[in-house]
Amino acid sequence: KYMKSWELESELREEGREEGREEERANTEAERRRADAAESRAGEAESRADAAEAELEKYKAKFGII
Repeated sequence: KYMKSWELESELREEGREEGREEERANTEAERRRADAAESRAGEAESRADAAEAELEKYKAKFGII
């Protein structure tokens, strides 16, 4: 009985470890997706800022503003 109990506990521990590893992989992937999305948003914002600056320069040149 003791050995069967020990084997069962050992299997349960291993299952718990595997579940923990799977959860960690899922969390890591979710964090990576969030970081990629944030980087994408930052890039889009930078592009819009560059476009706004270019538009401003165009109007400055058009109206002779320094």
